[in-house]
Amino acid sequence: MRGENLAETVGFILGVERARARLSQARLAERLGVSQQWLSRVERGEANASFATVQRIFAELGKQLRVEAVPVGTDMDHDINRGIVRTEEDRCGDVGIYGTLLHRLTGVPHAVTGRLAAFAQGAPIPSPLWIDIVVAAKDLDSLAAITEQTFCMRWSQRWEDWGYGSTDPREPGAPRWKIYLCDMRLQIVDELPQTIEVRVGEQPLRVVPIADIERDDPWLHRLMNRWRQRRETTP
Repeated sequence: MRGENLAETVGFILGVERARARLSQARLAERLGVSQQWLSRVERGEANASFATVQRIFAELGKQLRVEAVPVGTDMDHDINRGIVRTEEDRCGDVGIYGTLLHRLTGVPHAVTGRLAAFAQGAPIPSPLWIDIVVAAKDLDSLAAITEQTFCMRWSQRWEDWGYGSTDPREPGAPRWKIYLCDMRLQIVDELPQTIEVRVGEQPLRVVPIADIERDDPWLHRLMNRWRQRRETTP
């Protein structure tokens, strides 16, 4: 899935081209004379890299960027087109990946939010790559019981890898875990938001309404606006 701004889109393309060149971040960083951590931030769209610097990075891969002006919103069409061709069977399979984790979470009051929740409500997006969960602070003990009883790993921002630090959600650390091979990202709130129940195949989900998710996710807001615009102008 591409980024929600130009820096993230460029970073995504850079990561793809680096992988095609069979270069690790560390190896490419060594060639460029920069740190692996900085290059990682560029690929995530977080580093303040000049256009000349970006050109130099792509040149090291034997590539160059082509820039063109297009109507506002058309950058979302690629993701929308990938989303709308997915069948109901595809959607059930995509949500089913998280079935085991969701089953374990039935004992923890929670809400599914983010792009998986939007996807479950019919948003035309490609298969979500992770699951966003909202849990109230008072219910973290119940969530901790799951992370203690289940093989899981916590993400490390410092090392850009899994398996560092305590997996206990009550302990400091990145709010991201690998559980049952699922990438779970956690939001801790004082009180759970209002939810609705939706079903994708046989899988029930308590989700945050898509209008509320749009409000907090600029990328999804832009995508949905573009989709509505296309529907209004298509005969």
